[in-house]
Amino acid sequence: MSKTRSNQLDASADIEAVAKNLLIGSKALGKFPTPVDDIVRFSELAVSQNVDLSALHKGFFSEGYELLQSISRKLVGMVDIRKRIIYLDHQQKPNRQNFVKLHEVGHYVLPWQRDIFLYIDDKESIDSETNEIFEQEASYLASSILFQGSVFDDEAAILELSIKSPMFLAQRFGSSHHAAIRKYVLSSSKRCAVLIFNAPLPGETFTAPLRNCFESTPFLNEFGPLVIQSIYGLEFPFIREMSRKRRLHTEGKAVLLTEGAGEQTFSYHFYYNFYNTFVLIIPPGEYNRFGKAVTVGSV
Repeated sequence: MSKTRSNQLDASADIEAVAKNLLIGSKALGKFPTPVDDIVRFSELAVSQNVDLSALHKGFFSEGYELLQSISRKLVGMVDIRKRIIYLDHQQKPNRQNFVKLHEVGHYVLPWQRDIFLYIDDKESIDSETNEIFEQEASYLASSILFQGSVFDDEAAILELSIKSPMFLAQRFGSSHHAAIRKYVLSSSKRCAVLIFNAPLPGETFTAPLRNCFESTPFLNEFGPLVIQSIYGLEFPFIREMSRKRRLHTEGKAVLLTEGAGEQTFSYHFYYNFYNTFVLIIPPGEYNRFGKAVTVGSV
């Protein structure tokens, strides 16, 4: 139950201000991992422990949510604005639940979203690529809170450019690896990009579908966007590594096509977390452009 707007004003500054007030008011700023439950309580919301959206029981529909009976998609979160209750799929990993909780907080605390009494969210509405404005705003607030505004960026800036850095920061802030890697690339002052792949497709030939591609602003300024395709095959070295079930390494090389600079040979770091495969793309010489790198410990 979300709303779209065709002429949206840029609300990012307003959302960041709300996130900062919540962090300060809940005394969460500077605490690690980010104390999400403290922020939920400060927002005057409660998370239901009795209802699990992964297995809705019949009694739940008698509480005024009959409309949910017609919903076939799998729900991950929901907030009842009037009752001030958040419902979750409790089968999700704790770090994923953290983001969903804060997403639902966003629907409640952003004043222009309160005209709708019930928000129901699935994987698509939580996804960063959704076209629904209210969902984008709620996720932007969730990210701003979880990564504590500029604190994540400040800490990322002193770490080496490596796939291990957002993995370390995910643990520190209490986020998923996926969210931290996306944030790490998009806010980076360094030239980098990331390809995110879903599980391999069934078939005689090993192929993998691309889920997302993100580039940092410095990368776009120098190379333009990566030329991407929906399906990648064994002609790419990182797909061959997927076929061999590799988990993590930082020694890859691949030739990729860019819109602004044509074919380029990039280094890449490879990480598989049993859900998605992440390929961090790094141009030649990037390590040396920002002085001595800080080594990240074990993750």
